[in-house]
Parts: sequence; structure tokens; C-alpha cells
Amino acid sequence: MITTYHYRIKDSGKAGRVLSKMSRSVNMVWNFCKQTQQEALKNKPVKLIDDKKSGEKVSIPYFLTKFEMNNLVSGSSKELELHSQTVQFVSEEYITRRKQFKALLRWRGKKSLGWVPFKSSAIKINNGKISYNKSEFSFWNSRELPEDAKIKTGSFCQDKSGHWYLNVAFESDLIKINREDDKEIGIDIGIKTLATCSNGEKIDRPNLRKNALKKLRYLK
Repeated sequence: MITTYHYRIKDSGKAGRVLSKMSRSVNMVWNFCKQTQQEALKNKPVKLIDDKKSGEKVSIPYFLTKFEMNNLVSGSSKELELHSQTVQFVSEEYITRRKQFKALLRWRGKKSLGWVPFKSSAIKINNGKISYNKSEFSFWNSRELPEDAKIKTGSFCQDKSGHWYLNVAFESDLIKINREDDKEIGIDIGIKTLATCSNGEKIDRPNLRKNALKKLRYLK
């Protein structure tokens, strides 16, 4: 089962500054992907692909694939001071969101909340500390990861107050939802009664008028 744990980063001045700088680099990658896609649609409105059903060439809008975008951003991680997996993750996320929502997504400006995604190979977690791209950040270890946890992806993210958080998505067989003990009932809203449950229990409707009259008499 895949689960996500959230931790608060002990964002002293140094940690906050480092993560903010990384998030600006992430914004640069995102905006580069947007600008590249925008220019591609202007210069090459359509591209030809092979239709598997008909076996003929068909024209579609010139949207870059994840492979094409990854080739364009590869090699920039050193200058951006990001892990190469983060740069790749951002470009892939842009393509995924473009397919899901609309052709051109919004720019990530200065007022965008900080976001630094990563893959499992980019981090190491040990004793309440996470190592990422030669930087180490401490976090409030409110709950331990399971022993068999296999980290998939994660991110550093910022809230409106400027605090930073660590999100870790992992897979574990030790975390299971026990649905056998769940007791589900249906509720039908009534007229004479407030509600009637599927197990036969009836919830009486409160006499609001009677209670209101008592208060009015007291006020008089």
C-alpha cells in the first residue's frame, strides 16, 4: 500500500534559505518547459505520427513528449544546484499536468509557494535527517517510517507562512486498512423524525419551536 507521511522541516534561517534557492531553480525548469512548449506550437503547429489503428500518418498539435523534454533539460542540474532526478521529475510533471488540464500551464512566478520534488534515488533519510544534493535538513520525526518502507517519490513544499515541510510517499506491506471491522449504515432524512438509519434506529427531531418559546418568555 502506498502512503504519504508529512513532516515539518526544522527551517532555521539556513535551511529556509537553501530550500528557497532550490525552489527558484525548480521554477526556472518549469518555466523553461512552458516556454519551450509555447515556442514549439508557434514554430511547428502540427507533427506527424503513425496511427496504430489505420497505419497512416496523422497530424496532431506539436506537444513535446516526456522523452523530448528530458533531453532538453538534461545536463542543467549542476548549474541549477539541483539533483538531476529533480530536474527530470519537474519536466515529466509538466508534461503530465499539461495532458491532464490544458495545453499551456501557468508560469511559476516569485509568489509561487516553494516546491522541490525528488525521487527515491536522490535522498537518504536517517535519524530525523534527510540528505539531498549534498545538503542535510533536520525534520520533526513525528512518526517513524515502517521498516519495509520503499520510498517512491517526495518533495519539499512551503506553506503561506513560509514554513517548509517534507512529504514522503512510500510503499509498505505493514500498513493495511482493515475493512472487516468497518460498520456502514445508510441514513434517510425524514419529516417526522430527523433521520432513520438502515439498522432501524430513529433519531428524533428536536422541537425547535418549543425551545425558542421558552427563551422568548424568559426575555419578556
